[in-house]
Order: sequence, then C-alpha cells, then structure tokens
Amino acid sequence: MKEPKPGLLDHIIQKHIVRKLLSAGKAKFSELRPDRVESNLFMYHLNLLIKRGVVEKNDGQYVLSAAGGAFVDRANLDKLEFRVQPKIVTILAITSASGKWLLLERLHEPHMNRIGFPSGKLHYGETLEHAAVRELDEKTGITGVKLKLAGNVAMRFMDKDKEVTVNHTLGYVFTATAAEESGLVNKSTYWRSFWGTEADLITGNVFKGHPDILKLLASGKTFISSFDFVSDF
Repeated sequence: MKEPKPGLLDHIIQKHIVRKLLSAGKAKFSELRPDRVESNLFMYHLNLLIKRGVVEKNDGQYVLSAAGGAFVDRANLDKLEFRVQPKIVTILAITSASGKWLLLERLHEPHMNRIGFPSGKLHYGETLEHAAVRELDEKTGITGVKLKLAGNVAMRFMDKDKEVTVNHTLGYVFTATAAEESGLVNKSTYWRSFWGTEADLITGNVFKGHPDILKLLASGKTFISSFDFVSDF
C-alpha cells in the first residue's frame, strides 16, 4: 500500500461515497448513489476512486480499500481533508572523544547559516532508529556508532503575534560518541557538518531549541519536554 496523499478526494460526490462507506462499512451501488445524481456522473466518480485505490468492489458491494482507510485515518472526518500534522525528526547529539559536538550549518533558506545539531525528517514507515542512522550518514558520512534515544522534544514556532503556528516539530534526540573529528563527509550543497564546541550551540546564529536540548542532555536523564518560540520566518 502506498502512502495516502492529499488530493485523493477532489469532488463532493467522491466525498459522499467515502463518507457513506466510512459509516456503513460496505454498500451497493444503489445505496451509495445520492438522489438526483445521474448514474453516469456518479459512476464516473466511483470509478475514479477505484482507479486511485480508495475504494474496492467485493462480492457486489463497495468498501474502502486499505489506502482509503489510511486516508480517512489521517483526515478531518467532517470535511474529509488532510489535517496538517507536526513534522517528526530525529536530532543527532553526537560528541567526539575529546568532547566536541557534531554540528551542522544550514546553507539554504529558511534558516540560512544557522547552526545546530544535525537532524532530518522521519520517512513514512521508517523506524526511529533507522531514521537516525540514515540521517547521520546522509548529513555527515559517519556510520557504525551506537546511537541511544535520549528523549523527546516538542517545539512550536509561532508568528510574532503568537496567533499562528508557523512550524510544529516533534524531535527524537539520539546521542552517541564518535571517533575524534573523523569521518565527516559533506555530501550536499545544502548543509555543512563540522566539529564544534558547546559555545557554538549557545551563542551566535543557532537554531532555536537546540541550546535547550543541550541543557536537557546535561541532566543525564531521559526527557520529554515542550517549548514555544517565535518563528524566525
């Protein structure tokens, strides 16, 4: 089954069909077709849903497919539209044998030239551990280190009036110790990885939230914390 995407339902008749099946579980053609809608028009939209993998026909009745169920599970049930969801990332707090921190400088907007821990989005269907290993390799070229989940942070970034959420990120923080300043491979023009100091994470052009993560790590305890910030864009 492919990941469900926004835009699977783009007509009121399609939403009517899915809403009916959402409540009834299964239905015949005559039970699905709304009053005053021509059979040809209704069949056109029903066939579109079948082609898109949202609806299936079993034993003469129509049901939501696995992809259709996944779409509904992510959607607002009243409007059958995708909800905007928080971004989920892994954040890599890696130290060297001498106590330096593995850092990343963003070389693109937004956040051009900001510095912080390497991080990246969790891919659909990926485990947290696999995502952390993949991101560490992609961002720095480092492999073979033993990563440990240290905690979770929820970070909201609001507009200057604190009325609109610009970004909402759930970050799973992993720690590890790597070989002294070795193995860094910058594979992209979008970022630069380097070994820095704790001061680099506290002063200067740093990502909001990363100094807070540094403090949480210093406690030595597993953490679950949330922070609100004013967005920089």
